[in-house]
Amino acid sequence: MRYAILSDIHANTPAFSVVLADIQSRNVDQILCLGDVVGYGPTPAEVLKQAHARVHHFVLGNHDAVVAERMSPDCFNARAKAAIEWTAQHLDTKARTFFRKLPYVLEGPGFRCTHGHPAAPAQFRYVIRPSDALEAWASCAEQVIFVGHSHVPGLWVIGGSGKPHWLEPTDFAVEDGKRYIVNVGSVGQPRQDDTRASYCVYDHDTGSVLFRYVAFDVEAYRAQLAASDIPAKKTHFLAVADKQAPGPLREMLDFNPPEEAPPGSENVAVARLEDAIRTARRWRLGAAVLALCIVAGFCLAGALWPEPPPSMVTISALEPINPRHPLPAVEQNAIQAPEVRGLVTPDSPLTQWTVSLSDPEKQTVETNVRHIPKEKRGEYPVFLIASGTPMPLALHSELVPARKGMTLQVAADFRVETPLDGHLKLILERVIEKKAIPLIEHVIHCDRPNRWEGRSKVAAALREDGFVRWTLVGEFAGTVQVRDCALNRTK
Repeated sequence: MRYAILSDIHANTPAFSVVLADIQSRNVDQILCLGDVVGYGPTPAEVLKQAHARVHHFVLGNHDAVVAERMSPDCFNARAKAAIEWTAQHLDTKARTFFRKLPYVLEGPGFRCTHGHPAAPAQFRYVIRPSDALEAWASCAEQVIFVGHSHVPGLWVIGGSGKPHWLEPTDFAVEDGKRYIVNVGSVGQPRQDDTRASYCVYDHDTGSVLFRYVAFDVEAYRAQLAASDIPAKKTHFLAVADKQAPGPLREMLDFNPPEEAPPGSENVAVARLEDAIRTARRWRLGAAVLALCIVAGFCLAGALWPEPPPSMVTISALEPINPRHPLPAVEQNAIQAPEVRGLVTPDSPLTQWTVSLSDPEKQTVETNVRHIPKEKRGEYPVFLIASGTPMPLALHSELVPARKGMTLQVAADFRVETPLDGHLKLILERVIEKKAIPLIEHVIHCDRPNRWEGRSKVAAALREDGFVRWTLVGEFAGTVQVRDCALNRTK
């Protein structure tokens, strides 16, 4: 099961819309919201309607609690209090009823979701210090805890040393002997040093957590804000957009948690995700049987190899799965350099790689070509990728068998002549039948022309036996050189 876990939408329509679009491309089964659907933003009714239609499960946020009259607005500073009181006036009775029924805690298989501190979910305390993290882990048994509230993405980790460590947002795979508190950041009111919305994708089957950042139309939000009569229109990410220096985090935290939980907060304290899923299954059984029949028909007609999206054309396809050998030691490269040199075409395909392009007339892939030092050619896979249009493309290595407990790493060097117009990501994928599941991914920042960037690496520990592959995906206009593509075992 793959979950998109988001928080703190705060009535920001432009941000929420692009995040939902991004989630749609991530093979997600369920969307979980960690609270604060409203507050600050100028479109609370529109965002709540959108969230109600798309999000599968919610927990209550402190802004939502004020609208539901489950918490006093006096816990906020003057700016936030004025905004949430305006919000409450622009929502109807149905909205208040909806928020009144939300739980403070959502329990999933091996993980827990709260808006604020899990030890006191109805008080909405922050998890921002090592002592906060220790208390959070002591309050529950789950290995992974997802929170929001502070709007700052990142994670606390504790292992054998017993000492909590704060890490900036980094994709990771859950490891035995460690526990995690993951702050998924904010969709509608980001407080990191850029203006992008953030959320996480959690794959329960593989134990991987991916941080996602999505740019949204800040000026559209600014225009909606200006057109409304909402008070206190200043906000952190607008200051960042205007190149103003951000203030300290504590100055941005505009909520003072109450010393005691509000009366009646225990009535709807906890919801269990598995119970909710079982209930939904009872109602959807007939539809599910029909859907399975349809899917089975397609599976019988299809090939047993991961297909690119329908909009992409596969120029060079691998043979059906044929594992070569167990993954070699760390000093060896598990993927081979392509045998073909020059432009990849249907008449000159690669034998160990798959190339998928949206528009073969405007997108090309060449191997072992100019700009690559001669001593590098043949030693590691090297590519020259050109795209005259910002449309999706993908490059996949052959599948490599791997065993449970192995820690794997994908790496490559990148060089551009001019900054790319678009994005590029290096991914370690696990492939199960026709489905490719990202274990970990790394955004490539090719923003320094005519220089080879340092090796971009991502690593993950496998939770079960299976097949993995090195993958590069992008949607850009420009040309990028790639060398020293590697898939290695590090443990």
